[in-house]
Amino acid sequence: MRLKQLITRIILTIAVLLPLITKAQSKLQITGIVTDSATKKPLDFITVTLKSDKNVILKATLTKDDGVFTFMSINPVKYLVTFTAVGYQPKSLPVDMTNGKSNNLGAIVISSQSKQLKGVAITADKPIVKQEIDRISYDLQADPESKVNSVLEMLRKVPYVTSDANDNILLNGNSSYKILINGKPSGMMERDPINILRSMPASTIQRIEIITTPPAKYDAEGLAGIINIITNKQIGEGYNGTANLNGRYPGGPGIGSSFTVKDGKFGISGFGSGSIYSSPSTTTLTTRTTTGTTPTSLVQQGNSTSHGRSGSVGTELSYEIDSLNLISGQFSVNGSKSNGNSYQSSQQTGIIQDFDINNTNNSHGSGLDASVNYQLGFKGDKSKLLTFSYRYYGYNNTSNSALVTSNLVNYTMPDYNQDDITTYAEQTAQVDYVQAFKNWSTEAGVKSIFRDGQSNFQYNSLNPLTNQFALDTALSNKFNYKQDIYAAYNTWQYKGTGWGVKAGLRIEQTVTDGDFISSASSVHQSYLDIFPSVAANWGF
Repeated sequence: MRLKQLITRIILTIAVLLPLITKAQSKLQITGIVTDSATKKPLDFITVTLKSDKNVILKATLTKDDGVFTFMSINPVKYLVTFTAVGYQPKSLPVDMTNGKSNNLGAIVISSQSKQLKGVAITADKPIVKQEIDRISYDLQADPESKVNSVLEMLRKVPYVTSDANDNILLNGNSSYKILINGKPSGMMERDPINILRSMPASTIQRIEIITTPPAKYDAEGLAGIINIITNKQIGEGYNGTANLNGRYPGGPGIGSSFTVKDGKFGISGFGSGSIYSSPSTTTLTTRTTTGTTPTSLVQQGNSTSHGRSGSVGTELSYEIDSLNLISGQFSVNGSKSNGNSYQSSQQTGIIQDFDINNTNNSHGSGLDASVNYQLGFKGDKSKLLTFSYRYYGYNNTSNSALVTSNLVNYTMPDYNQDDITTYAEQTAQVDYVQAFKNWSTEAGVKSIFRDGQSNFQYNSLNPLTNQFALDTALSNKFNYKQDIYAAYNTWQYKGTGWGVKAGLRIEQTVTDGDFISSASSVHQSYLDIFPSVAANWGF
């Protein structure tokens, strides 16, 4: 009997202490500042790798603009921290965390490589970031966290990319950017990029390119930059595949897989991903006090939550007719569904006004993306490539929301619901030509885009006399629009020793026709734009 009581006490003690131990461990961190040995200035974009005492890579990060790096949620064991960057000598520091305390390494000084030995193989950690003339590349395969995270989570680590609490992505603080897959537009990223990136395993991605100065090859459309996601591709004969299953809290489970097969002249690759995402309930509290002849006091409190599901599947096929002729095609479909609920209670004294608001919203949609390409090579010069491409992309979205009020005091706004149905289709035809010389390379092409979209937005307001919802034509809108774009571009690039420059010019003719059916009005616009671009890179 005593033995049973003793065992029970031990189990209870472990149950109480284990969360405390885990919590204490999760607060440990390693931080420091990386500086240049000559200038003593902080260095940004330095790859910092956290390894176990057995030299196994556990985490990787980059130094910020001020040279600071931080590893969070560190266990109390021994580590090895390495510092790697192009043009600098690699450095390693042992870090002992067995005392259970966070460790500030202070200033870590690294030296530039002034000499390079020929004929000597050096084994070192692979830098995460590579800088080119008009872009930087973040190598996901060199980051061990890509094996368990989604692409959305890894984007938070990429330079120039930030996201808020709602996972809205900003590039250089700007929301006017475009997400490409392997250098081409993708329907998945145009209809619902956040949910698709959340469901896409980072293990299926080779690297992420951040193009802050888009060259003339890409559509203008007021872009502040481009996020180009490069997927894994099998080289040579054979086959391989990946599978990924993960869970997050807050968040939810996710699954993804990819495969590639190359057999002689035929190649095929495919991918699939899906996720369920639940946002935890968020509570807000707002208070406001005014003074004067009629002082007031306002207290508003509420909560909100949301849930979503998304998935995508696609494939790419290629057939090599001979060494100079290649045919390829891509096909993908995607879909998502989400719903949310929010509640707010408001009480105001002085000028008395009270109300409770309950707002529900849900949406669902799907998209389809298909393209075919023909690539022609030249016997005399293997660097010459001529490509003919056609792409179709379309999607549909349906969303609705409803607002219900209760406990009203001096509040007259009626309940309402909204419905919005959107359909969109886009066709693209283009011809691209590339050629490389000794230190030069050039790209040129022509492109036509034909867009067709429709939107039907209905605002239904509650009539308090009949207790029925009626269409409010003043707040509703239905319209169709068509847009045709005709473009031509030419880009030249020169790479010297330690420096490079890329310059180009793009010309676009845009014709837009809009028909606002609700207001019986229409619009027609036609304009010509010229977009020069220049990017230079110099390595010190």
